[in-house]
Amino acid sequence: MTSSMRACSLSSLKSILTAGVALLAVAGFAEAQTPQITGIKNAAPLVTSTGNVARGELISIYGSNLTNGVTLESFPPTAPTSVGGTSVKIGSLAAPILYGSPTQLNVQVPFEIPAGVPSVNITVTVGTLTSAPFLMSVVTSDLGMFSAQGGLYLPVSANTAQVNATPGTTLTIAATGLGSISPAVASGTVPVSDSSNALATPSVTINGASAQVLSATYVGLGVYAITATVPQSADTGSITVVLGGAVGAIGPTGPTGATGATGPAGQAGAQGFAGAPGANGSNGANGAPGAAGATGPTGATGLLTPVTTYSLETTYSAGAIVFYLGSTYQSSANSNTGNLPINGAPWILIAQQGATGPTGAVGATGAVGATGTTGAVGATGVTGAIGPTGATGVTGAAGAVGATGATGVGIAGSNGATGATGADGATGANGVGGILDFADFYALMPPDNAATVAPGTDVSFPEDGPALGSTLISRTGPSSFNLGGIGTYQVTFQVSVTEAGQLILTLNGADLPYTVVGRATGTSQIGGTALVTTTVINSILTVRNPAGNSTALTITPLAGGTRPVSAHLVVTRIQ
Repeated sequence: MTSSMRACSLSSLKSILTAGVALLAVAGFAEAQTPQITGIKNAAPLVTSTGNVARGELISIYGSNLTNGVTLESFPPTAPTSVGGTSVKIGSLAAPILYGSPTQLNVQVPFEIPAGVPSVNITVTVGTLTSAPFLMSVVTSDLGMFSAQGGLYLPVSANTAQVNATPGTTLTIAATGLGSISPAVASGTVPVSDSSNALATPSVTINGASAQVLSATYVGLGVYAITATVPQSADTGSITVVLGGAVGAIGPTGPTGATGATGPAGQAGAQGFAGAPGANGSNGANGAPGAAGATGPTGATGLLTPVTTYSLETTYSAGAIVFYLGSTYQSSANSNTGNLPINGAPWILIAQQGATGPTGAVGATGAVGATGTTGAVGATGVTGAIGPTGATGVTGAAGAVGATGATGVGIAGSNGATGATGADGATGANGVGGILDFADFYALMPPDNAATVAPGTDVSFPEDGPALGSTLISRTGPSSFNLGGIGTYQVTFQVSVTEAGQLILTLNGADLPYTVVGRATGTSQIGGTALVTTTVINSILTVRNPAGNSTALTITPLAGGTRPVSAHLVVTRIQ
């Protein structure tokens, strides 16, 4: 990658990190409860907790009562250290807050943690209530990969991405947790230039071989851009990129050095736990009401950017934010039309859909209803066809010939004994089945698909039915489904729709024109069956109201009766 290309890549990444965004959704203030911390880890996707933090790292704090019933996502040029009554202390330093909800906070570890500090206590305060401290070790770096090649490739596992590249070209990785930088940049602020570099250069391996790291630059609030050269030994095409590659074997212990001079006294230790609060005193008498204060001046208009559902027909400007397949993306270019966010530039991922939570406990069994009246006996079904005749068994050995009776006068000799019955023939082998994997995804209306499905929008099938080989046919969201292997799939779908309209299958965001089904009048179901062939792994399948149609479709609830009516998407891998 040339220097001009690298500058363009870093500039594009910085434009998304410095855009002013503040989205506040008030969920209703709950009665104040003491916040609790249950876990802390690097904020990058798919990584697990190491028990460590590094200076400048973006971390996620998990627990309960972490905000007073408020959800906030903020990314201004300067992140606040107190939001809606919530603040975070890392050691004795206030941490900049980028996101907050009752169960999760995203914050930056301050660069200003003094050198030599081995560990810090982390606490969350909501109003006047403070959590118990959570101890984390302070290390030089605690790596976490966000994406590769400007957001085009997301991690497939912790700090690992599959990237299409050519030997000798330059690869760019967006990450956090590289630690201290020089020149220094204040915590909670976006750097104004690309002049600050990580003091510790991370390692990168490509297809198991060490790659030459060209730079590790601090480009955004808690975000670093790492550039590395693809080794000549790598194959052209898909390569495996690992941030912080394999660690070599520990070398032999060197000789003990001379004892150094006694260092200066260390800093005072972290403040001890706060004692239990004392009992509340009795309420004093109410004072006389004070005079009403003068009305304050109107505050400045906040930097609010609405989040809309992505549409192929809408033209987006730079900085626009959309919601697509459970994740949030921001446009990095003007006149952005027809580009799916999952395909990378000109979109950058800013909030990835979280993993599905565990299944809730099964509710208590309801009382048995009264036995209904016995229905009329149905008509006798048609007799099934007679099955094929089984193969004839091996003929049994002939019985021994009976002895010849004595020659009598006109009297016949007795018959010989009957021969033994021959052994049964061997059972034929079972036939080979034609189905490799299958999965049934469905919806019940109500409560599913409560909103109409606009043109260019996908139908939701959020419930899981029977499945076989679930690793190759799985969901990535309520309305998107992953075909994990390359092959041919039979796809059947049926949806009860109120209006006249059409439905179409899409693969990787592209319409499959030969799968369009529809109806002109009436309120019957729209259903279809088609064969879909994939040429790459992890292809995304959806059922969509085609873009360009004028009608938003109502997924009919309680169609034909009082029971919730189902919609189904059945995918079967046959080759």
